[in-house]
Amino acid sequence: MNLTEAPLDALSAIIPGTTISNDAQPAFLLGFTIVLFCNFTTTYNHPFLPYLRLALASPAYYACWLYGFSGQFVQLNRSVALGMALLGTYGGMKVTEICVVGFWNGQEDWPKWVKLRTETEKKAGASQEKQTENRMGEVIPFEPTILGRLVYAHDLGSASGASWLAGRAWSWATPGIRNQDPTPQPRWQFVFTSVTKLIGCYLIMDVCESISATRSWDLYTPNTRPVTGSGIPLKWQLVYATCVCIRTAMGITFPHTVFALVAGLTINAPSTGFRPLFDAPWASRSLAEFWSVRWHPIFRRSFDQISSGILSIIVFVSGSGSRSSKPLAKQSRIGKNSTITMNTTGTQPLSQFEAVYPPALVPPAAQPFFQLIVISLILCNFTVTYNHPILPYLRLVLAIPVLYGSWSYGLSGAFDPMPNRKVAMGMGYLATHGIMKAFEVCIIGFWNKEEDWPKWVKLQTEGETKGGKGEIVPFTPTILGRLAYALDLGSAGGSSWFRGRAWDWATPTILNQRAQPLPRFQFVLRSLITLIQSFLIVDVCESIIATRNWNTTLSQPLTNDGIPMLLQLVYATCVCARTMIGSMSAYTGIGMLCALVFNTPSTAFPPLFDHPFASRSLAEFWASKWHPILRRSLHTISAGIFSLFIFIFSSSSDTALILTRRDVKLLRSVIIFALSCLVHLVFWNAIPTNPTYPYPSFFNAEGIKFFLLQPLGLTIELLLIRPLTEDLPDGRWGLKTVVRRGFAWTWLLWSGRFFSNVWINRGLLGHAEREIVYSPVRGVLRGQWRID
Repeated sequence: MNLTEAPLDALSAIIPGTTISNDAQPAFLLGFTIVLFCNFTTTYNHPFLPYLRLALASPAYYACWLYGFSGQFVQLNRSVALGMALLGTYGGMKVTEICVVGFWNGQEDWPKWVKLRTETEKKAGASQEKQTENRMGEVIPFEPTILGRLVYAHDLGSASGASWLAGRAWSWATPGIRNQDPTPQPRWQFVFTSVTKLIGCYLIMDVCESISATRSWDLYTPNTRPVTGSGIPLKWQLVYATCVCIRTAMGITFPHTVFALVAGLTINAPSTGFRPLFDAPWASRSLAEFWSVRWHPIFRRSFDQISSGILSIIVFVSGSGSRSSKPLAKQSRIGKNSTITMNTTGTQPLSQFEAVYPPALVPPAAQPFFQLIVISLILCNFTVTYNHPILPYLRLVLAIPVLYGSWSYGLSGAFDPMPNRKVAMGMGYLATHGIMKAFEVCIIGFWNKEEDWPKWVKLQTEGETKGGKGEIVPFTPTILGRLAYALDLGSAGGSSWFRGRAWDWATPTILNQRAQPLPRFQFVLRSLITLIQSFLIVDVCESIIATRNWNTTLSQPLTNDGIPMLLQLVYATCVCARTMIGSMSAYTGIGMLCALVFNTPSTAFPPLFDHPFASRSLAEFWASKWHPILRRSLHTISAGIFSLFIFIFSSSSDTALILTRRDVKLLRSVIIFALSCLVHLVFWNAIPTNPTYPYPSFFNAEGIKFFLLQPLGLTIELLLIRPLTEDLPDGRWGLKTVVRRGFAWTWLLWSGRFFSNVWINRGLLGHAEREIVYSPVRGVLRGQWRID
């Protein structure tokens, strides 16, 4: 095991998992994906599937060994190495449970969901339970659709028997989990309870470590027994042993509680899915109760299944002649007429966190489709690391689940009613992005050669000359190295999750950033300051927008409702700034969370917008200063369309098509903005309508005007503004810069009015879609601190 000498910060000391090497994450992802797929296959009943799971056991065991036992990854301390080995062991046990012991399982032997019962239902069924000894609730079958099976497969990964879905648990869970109240706590109460528990765990661990630190332990003498063999009186042995055991229990409880807190905040996971890991073990009335009920149930299911298999082998070898029919595993059959239900939060009042971070309101039923998109795209990215003629055809096949998952997730309307229009638009945007990636990697990439795929490039250090691209960093030609490449290729902006590198298609700002990331504390502090600044700017913008009652039944509520031009520009500025900062806030929050939890380097999350208000031209604004999320997809797909255009023209004409570099640039800009227009029209169309917001047309004229005016502005700038200003004085505030910047911002604000029309008439400035719940600006000016 390789250990570093890096000093611990408080977070790393309490949650060692935050310091796990990024190089180990692909192995974890491989094991997780295989187990998830094996869980998915258990929802079907086909004689071939046990053999498929048995075959998948080999790469899963390899991933577990690589992650936890190979010693390939430099670790910060022994707690990290122990935690990785624990995860590797747990993964190996799950693989043995599902793929090996589960080889003989019938459909009725797999775990079932059971309904959590209320106190009334428990009392009503008490007498029946005494007669039947069936203390489980009503069985809830999974829905026999792709979505229902994916939900089952994902939730089957539960380590404790609790379910991520409200009102249910797993049939093998402890009585403490199955008998809990089915109604989840309100989010604020769950978060408050979790924070209180974290503080309590911290103080208890501090007491235990303080007692343990009163003695210098002999850690270096081989075969020594530091507690029982060092002459310590028995009563002090018991005290030290108690401290060690409590510290161990708290060390497991703390990350579990942090994970519950993060899940509750980010994806609104119910509190019933994160019942306390230990069920008051000090209140045990017997040793049997302590181990069977009170201690953590992380290995419960795996131990029961594997021990049942071993017992069956013993019985068989001892002469029974046949395998046991699983007397130890009491399973319930699925009923025919039951259906799966999903809770939505559409009727609950918005919290400030939900207002700023709409993904927290995404329906849980949609998550499996999102995972299908991600897993399929990672597999596509993985195949590009090999050079085999069959792989382009494989990627074409894999485009089908990506396109299906994208449509189902954000464009099908299957998850109505949505919490608000901003959530619907965000899901539509992610779905459209998935479709774009499928076209980029699977369809346009069908003709790619090995040298055409993106490359890592080395970020330049302070002493090196800025400009251009750094040295190419090849991926390691191993399973782990290829997985790392595939995972990182999912970058939306061109930055890399790995230190000291970026992608060769990234913007110059990303390629020229410092290779040495900021210290974690400094990055988190900078992100926090950015979030506060963003909150205040959005509050100002929303306060200005709220000064008018908008007629959302109009197709042009800003430009065709008698508002003076100057005021139109003010409102358009506020709408566009609010849109930009809304995207930036979610991105900054994710970056801060990744730095805290995964120790992700700051270079992985450079600013999403590169000072767009400082743009010196319209071309610079769109090419370098605006967000680069769709940059790679738009450029790749537009290049494919441009090549198709050239091919068709050349095939249908005897005259050679001669294009200058300027002509190519203008044609590409038209194609790119037309594609961007189509992308926005698609996810805008995912926003639901009602009598207040009745504008249903897919071909939104205002949106089309905004996007197609941009290449016109670029043409005017290239053919007119640039030649006229070429001989003017240059400099930061020279006349040349002032005139070009003035044209750029005049054009953007003038055309931004049409963009604002869409934002208003599609309901994205509605009360439920507000970014601000607590308003300092309106509180100071009008005493209206909460916006209800």
